[in-house]
Amino acid sequence: MARPDFADPIRDGRSESVFSGLAVADGMGYHAVVRLKINADAWYNLLSLNVDSALKAGRPVILFGSLPSALADGEKGNHAVVAYGKSEDGHNIVHYGYSGKSALVLNSGTVASNTHFLLK
Repeated sequence: MARPDFADPIRDGRSESVFSGLAVADGMGYHAVVRLKINADAWYNLLSLNVDSALKAGRPVILFGSLPSALADGEKGNHAVVAYGKSEDGHNIVHYGYSGKSALVLNSGTVASNTHFLLK
């Protein structure tokens, strides 16, 4: 049997969609607080609300939405990326989760929601 992880509540139908900031915040919070007994907060925001303030505070943020494909030029699709900084012109610097796809500037696409996780 696989060790439980934060995605279990999503897979088990506790939250609605893997591409939703709410679902991932719910899964991360449940896994950290209930299962691991870690004092933490997980929350989500619609669109790009509070992303800049988190990045300025040195906290990465998971962005969800219709984003440029990391594998095919000119294509977009539902995806999640981790934003961890800002470019000189103010765009998010992100990691797509694929080898060689980090430190990319996200200068197009639509962010639908974002998730934050904070240890207390």
